[in-house]
Amino acid sequence: MSSENKEIIEDKIYRQQNQMDQLARKSFIMKKIEQPKDEHELQLLKRIQKARYEREETKIIQSHRISSPQFWQVFMKRHYDLGAWLLLDVTTNFALYFFDTIRVRTQAQNKYMDISHFNQNNVKNLPIYSGLHYKLSYIILSDILRNFTNKVRYQMFMDPSSQFYNYNQLSKILIQGLIAETTITTLLLPIEIRKMIVQMGSFDANLNHYLKSYMRCYFPALIRDSLFFVSHSITYNLLMYGDHYLSALFRSGEFTPPPTILRGERERKFTCILGSLGVSILLTNPFDVLVTKLATQRNETYTNPFQAFKFIVSQEGWSKIIASAISQRIGFYFLKGLVFFSYQDRVYQMFHDAFSYE
Repeated sequence: MSSENKEIIEDKIYRQQNQMDQLARKSFIMKKIEQPKDEHELQLLKRIQKARYEREETKIIQSHRISSPQFWQVFMKRHYDLGAWLLLDVTTNFALYFFDTIRVRTQAQNKYMDISHFNQNNVKNLPIYSGLHYKLSYIILSDILRNFTNKVRYQMFMDPSSQFYNYNQLSKILIQGLIAETTITTLLLPIEIRKMIVQMGSFDANLNHYLKSYMRCYFPALIRDSLFFVSHSITYNLLMYGDHYLSALFRSGEFTPPPTILRGERERKFTCILGSLGVSILLTNPFDVLVTKLATQRNETYTNPFQAFKFIVSQEGWSKIIASAISQRIGFYFLKGLVFFSYQDRVYQMFHDAFSYE
């Protein structure tokens, strides 16, 4: 046998041996994977798999291909809480919209002067669901903005590296309320004004009217919404956690509810929700009346919030500014609170299960 043939045969044998070694290694690895693993190894594999999924999802989101079903599947998976909240909020506001219409018309009506053209427009005979699409648009946009501000809140107050982390609980609530409600009021107040004008049947309002209404309504609306947010948050936690929360209000760091209360009764939680809503409604109703009056007037009777307040009190009395349509607001918020309390966890779980596909 020549040396050349011998080298060829040896080379073939070497390649075959390498292939057999590779097959043996692959077989060993496959057997190793199929073997039962301890808890630590399983957790490690899950983290690796989760990281791989997240990288793939990030690439899909960054592609901005909104026409792709995968894009929306990943988007809803990452924002299922927003989707669940929107479903509940839109459905509830749709069903209870008649409360809002009655509230606006009751607050706007003036039995001494037809400032809002209540009689001229024959408002009593207008459809109860006038302006519904403006209300739903407001709800959807405000929920999206609120979701965004909640993420800002998390970065500001719950990240230990943030300079705001050591602020006391009261300061955090005030700052969060100011950020959230200033953003929402500034951007969405025109939609609310348009809704109220449609509810009053004043379809001939021009751009100048909207601009003046926006300027006059801005600060009362901002105070109303910020005060509602802050009072609701503080009152609920005070009713729910008592002295534990009271001491945490002026203490730095994040408030952690006591474990015994975390396992508490649903009835207690529901009672605290209703109590905090009641307090918030009572505190904010005068500002709500002011916003409605300023937005729905059809002449220059109310030139600014302070003058409007004095005029309403002197002509219609304190009961108008304090308690006008308060029963409609209570009915709306209490029923909405009942719906959220009863179905929020179920809807959240439904969305989580629907879009959690690992």
